[in-house]
Amino acid sequence: CKVYSTVKLMLETLPKAEWPHAAIIGLPPKKHGGTRTDADLELILGMAGISMYMDKPISASPPGALDGEGPAALATCLWSLALDQKFLIAVEYPLRYCRAVERVQALLKQTGRPVTSIMARYNLAHGAARNVGDEVGGTVLQFGADLLDLCRMFAGEVDLDTVQALAVPSTAAPHAVGHVEHRNSK
Repeated sequence: CKVYSTVKLMLETLPKAEWPHAAIIGLPPKKHGGTRTDADLELILGMAGISMYMDKPISASPPGALDGEGPAALATCLWSLALDQKFLIAVEYPLRYCRAVERVQALLKQTGRPVTSIMARYNLAHGAARNVGDEVGGTVLQFGADLLDLCRMFAGEVDLDTVQALAVPSTAAPHAVGHVEHRNSK
């Protein structure tokens, strides 16, 4: 087994016949999913035609302007590369395929009514949540991405100015949570 300090160095060193057919990306969100030189792993793999599997999110970069930056530009570029070079991209979103989620989708389709509000509670499996900040894309992104993905799946894209989060100890009684001030950005 040969070890390389970067994927780019591996691709430059190995003959194309020895390139891997697939890669598993297991990096923190801020270390991949971008167009910057230090976070462009997906683009390097895609340009080489190597299939890839990654944990969500595909990118923790902020949305870019119309200049070809940000997660949407990355996803569009990877999609185009995958179609041209015939490789696969898989992003892990495990809750999407649960039977309960399929049932909720069926009920929404059956009633034809839009989702107007979602109130959710997410309990960490960890003893205490620490604010991981930019280290991995933020606490909510790191620990609640599956729940947030389901919310977007059921209700569509979200106006981030309407989202509120409150961290409470898992031992807190429901009546002891406190009051969340309504934010009105208008």
